[in-house]
Amino acid sequence: LDVYLASRFTYLSRSKWQKEIKNGKIFVNNIPITIPHHTVYQHYIIEYKRKPVEEPSVDPHYEVLYEDEHIIAINKSGNLPTHPAGKYFHNTLTKLLWNDIGIQCMPLNRLDRETSGVVVLAKSGRVASAFLKHSDKISKIYYAIVIGNCSFTELTVDTPIGLSKESRIRKKRAAYENGQWHSITHFKVIKRYPNHTLIKAIPKTGRTHQIRVHCEHIGHPIIGDTLYCHNDTQFLNYITHKGQVHRAFPRSALHARMYKLYHPFLQKMIAIKTPLPD
Repeated sequence: LDVYLASRFTYLSRSKWQKEIKNGKIFVNNIPITIPHHTVYQHYIIEYKRKPVEEPSVDPHYEVLYEDEHIIAINKSGNLPTHPAGKYFHNTLTKLLWNDIGIQCMPLNRLDRETSGVVVLAKSGRVASAFLKHSDKISKIYYAIVIGNCSFTELTVDTPIGLSKESRIRKKRAAYENGQWHSITHFKVIKRYPNHTLIKAIPKTGRTHQIRVHCEHIGHPIIGDTLYCHNDTQFLNYITHKGQVHRAFPRSALHARMYKLYHPFLQKMIAIKTPLPD
């Protein structure tokens, strides 16, 4: 039971899940279970009964960029989780869509809460499976504002990504030789400012936090990114004070500009684009 909870719901560590189990907060098939190594099987109903938690506020606004009977493409705000995770359940894009159009949509791509831009969602599991069979044809373009004036015009970073060996933050990743995930990102400068640079980022692989990690790795973190900024203290202060900390930009300045994929029902490639937010 503790292994399942820790792997499926990563916002608590295994030791913390063990504590919640021992405190009688976990029910399996309506029976309270206090033994962490209790065996669970497929189709069991597991409930976590804790005190109600008020979800953090989000920016619930979104724009429909494209829709047909199979998919819906959304321009997501820069303060909205794509799907339920951690402290967010109702205040998420998938839940908003469920309330607004009555369909439980499945994201074909997932953006971090503070990343704005294109999210494409399938209107059923069958549709999602059909699209994912052509995942090798997907391409993406992101725009980001990074700290510092980049010395390059174009740069390809192929340093692998793995869990950070030095960070106090359990889920933080870093780029280093022999990292466990092969990762490639191509960067191109769009516009230079005195202390910042607007860049285009094209990920050739799809690793979690890839662009953010590679930007930090090359010495140009994304402005407003509290996690990948060469400093654990800023992120730890951010989560301790529930987001009420001073930062140079109100959120991570990363935007999913374009998402290109093969539409198996239309039998053609489609590209969905959205402009940069103000």
